[in-house]
Amino acid sequence: DIALSEPNSDTVFASIDHARIAVAIWPLVSNRLVVDHIALDGLKAWLKRSSEGEFNFDDLLNATGSEEAVAQATEILAPPAKPLGIAEAQAADIKPGVPDARTDLQIDIAGLELRNSEVHYFDAKKGYDVRVVGVQLNTGRITFDQPFDVSLSGRLQGSQPVTDAQVQGQAAVRIDPVKREYSAQRINVRMVGSVHPFQAETAALRGNVAYSAFSKYLNASNLDFEMQGRMAGGTPVESLSLELTAPQLRVDPSRRELEVQDLAIRGSGEMPDGDALLELDAPRLLISPEKAEGETVLGTLKVEGQSVLGVGLEMTGLSGNALDLNLKEIKLDGNLKQGDRLIQLDMSSPVRWNAINEQLGFTAIKGDVKINAPALGDQGFEFPLIGSFAVDFLKSRLSSDM
Repeated sequence: DIALSEPNSDTVFASIDHARIAVAIWPLVSNRLVVDHIALDGLKAWLKRSSEGEFNFDDLLNATGSEEAVAQATEILAPPAKPLGIAEAQAADIKPGVPDARTDLQIDIAGLELRNSEVHYFDAKKGYDVRVVGVQLNTGRITFDQPFDVSLSGRLQGSQPVTDAQVQGQAAVRIDPVKREYSAQRINVRMVGSVHPFQAETAALRGNVAYSAFSKYLNASNLDFEMQGRMAGGTPVESLSLELTAPQLRVDPSRRELEVQDLAIRGSGEMPDGDALLELDAPRLLISPEKAEGETVLGTLKVEGQSVLGVGLEMTGLSGNALDLNLKEIKLDGNLKQGDRLIQLDMSSPVRWNAINEQLGFTAIKGDVKINAPALGDQGFEFPLIGSFAVDFLKSRLSSDM
């Protein structure tokens, strides 16, 4: 029956009903703490984020009390020191076989088990109010900066967004709290239930993900997400099917780099007005401060019902670099049929994005618009479209010449 309060408060931050820790005795001789197993029953934690973006556990992560605390934390997380031989020990004035008081304490946990636990999360900045209950968690040997296996199951509940779903997953996790780098390999997570506005009959995520909190670097490989279910809301979608595959997806904002390999998105469902289909393919994109290149990106949207909507997107000729990005052509083909009326649009333009000045320009728009309807006669109505369109985000200015 242990409880830890929030900083300078009587409010409970975390509590444990029962804890059992098994420690190996012999490694203590060499100043190493080896925990064979940790079993926690009835762990409860309340994680909170204020409207200013501050978490109620920041004081546990940031040793702001003194430089000595930071140094001690760094020493604990450092790799074990190489054992001294007899000659080295004599030179260092250390007796062989006797623990050196100056040796850093090393911590090694052989396994962690959580039973009947729950975690609550309140985010005043984003408005989230969710919790995970009935948590069952098991890990392999936990060593910082080394991968260890994790299996987790629990029920996700919440009021904002409205949530009630069963989650189960496994992964090989790696954590480096000093560098604030995190990764999960061989991810296999499954969910059944609702996370507003989605109601998942089944949802699965597989792949590998690495993330750096310092640089916001994200690297995903062999990523595969699929979901079957429905979507509620003002425009509900029944028989919803979503699928995303990304053999390689890398984003590094600190270096202005983006790499995409064979990204594919597929979606379909039944809407009140008819069936809908979404497709997007990006075979290869590479953007860096040195260069930008890529293959043609294709996208399609179709909605068939009382009204028929079809939109095709094509982007070709990526060039330049991350600071001055150019597309040779972005092309948009669309048609909308409502009863006896048919509207067709065919438009294209080169595109330029200047990252330094935050300026986006469609520099040479050209296209045709055609409308067919009984009131317009057999020939209908058709006119060409020529001009330019630009947005200056720094000056909040939009300009066009059509």
